[in-house]
Amino acid sequence: MEKIINTLEMHDLVLLGTERDNSNEKVILYKFKSKDNYSIFAMYEKTNARDWKDPFTCDAAILTYEAKSHYYNTKCIHIGDIRGHKHNRGLGSILMKYLKSYCLSEGIIEITGNISLTEYQDIEQVRLFYKKHNFKVRVNKQTGAASVRWVKWYDLETKKLVKSSIP
Repeated sequence: MEKIINTLEMHDLVLLGTERDNSNEKVILYKFKSKDNYSIFAMYEKTNARDWKDPFTCDAAILTYEAKSHYYNTKCIHIGDIRGHKHNRGLGSILMKYLKSYCLSEGIIEITGNISLTEYQDIEQVRLFYKKHNFKVRVNKQTGAASVRWVKWYDLETKKLVKSSIP
């Protein structure tokens, strides 16, 4: 783990933590130290020390986001993209967990996003992913465009306060 931390530090990155995916493989999560770069990376643990020379050869997933002021001048994060090379492994859920944790630590109460599907994605699968993470999903059936929204401690479906929206 020391080799990993040293490599990340050489590239101005910081270790956020480690998790296990749905196949029980170890996933390492990290981001840039700068608050001006809005990405969370997930990479599978490399067995060969030489593989850790470049942490940007991300073989798992990345979540990009940007800070925005949205409704009522509150702090808001807007998800730019969630991409991964290995699907159905739980990496998106792991990244979402870390994004929500970041929001809590920064006093951010809202996450929004627009869904733009690639030819490889199914709108229903993407919708279910966001619903699983307590997002309100709106789909325009005519255009296929969709948007998502999550507000800390507020259920957008029932319009009631909840104790916590963080898994």
